[in-house]
Amino acid sequence: MNPDPLAAALAASCFTLAFCLPAIGLLLLVRFALSSFLRKTRAQRIEGLARYLAEVNYASPSLIQHRRDQAAPSAPLPREEVVRRLQALRRSLLRQPGR
Repeated sequence: MNPDPLAAALAASCFTLAFCLPAIGLLLLVRFALSSFLRKTRAQRIEGLARYLAEVNYASPSLIQHRRDQAAPSAPLPREEVVRRLQALRRSLLRQPGR
């Protein structure tokens, strides 16, 4: 006997509804949950990196003064003053942890 084409189509659509659609729904649910988790961890990584950079870029008073002097020098400094400031800057950088 030949199977009824309508029955075969109905069986195929029932199989699709019963098995494939829930599986697709589950995959979509896992994907959205995972993307939400990754978005949170990405934000946390960025926040941690910003905190780290803020700690690393902590400027000592002598470094701030050096940057001010570099930004707008009013007149050329004498050689002794340049050497003194560079040595002070070097000492302040050596005192900072992680450098």
